[in-house]
Amino acid sequence: MHESISAIASSSASPMVRVAANEEWLIKSTEIPEFQSTGALDAGAHGISVPMLRTEDDARKMVSYAKYPPLGIRGFGPPFAVSRLGLRNAQEYLLTANESLLTIAQIETKEALANVDAIAAVPGVDVLIVGPSDLGNSIGRPILNGAMHDELKNGILRVLEASRKHQKHACMYCASAAEAEFWLKKGFRMVRILADIRVFGADQNSSL
Repeated sequence: MHESISAIASSSASPMVRVAANEEWLIKSTEIPEFQSTGALDAGAHGISVPMLRTEDDARKMVSYAKYPPLGIRGFGPPFAVSRLGLRNAQEYLLTANESLLTIAQIETKEALANVDAIAAVPGVDVLIVGPSDLGNSIGRPILNGAMHDELKNGILRVLEASRKHQKHACMYCASAAEAEFWLKKGFRMVRILADIRVFGADQNSSL
């Protein structure tokens, strides 16, 4: 992760990290002896995406780990982040991090969908991203042969509605350019198209 963040930041792109879980030591640095680690943000990530959130409390924990006071409890001491955002010093990072770094909540469980309005309302949550495969599985409407059930589509639109209501951005994971175009027209502000392993493994003559 550290090497990837450095390489991406040096190419004028923004390195974003999907952490493995909603854990403090993964999102930020920690002083717990058994977890001597530099988390994604202190390593210089421009934002984090947290999977499998379920409740408003989960969202508040995520924000508390990702934001400096008064929004959160993130401790100060970003050893690599200053240079990886092209800033002059640590003070400049401290004064701009809460507004400039993205904190993204992944909505991909039945519980998260039920609580999406409360999750979107949490101060410090910047983006809601839909994980359609996991969300479909969780609500009992899996994506089969590339087709989404109407109940899943309606659930995705509920996420979009919640983001608009609370003036947050909404992001959608898409399996193709055609899907990306469809959801952008519905009102999503961000899309993620495929994973790199699928791109590299795709038939060169196929249409992504």
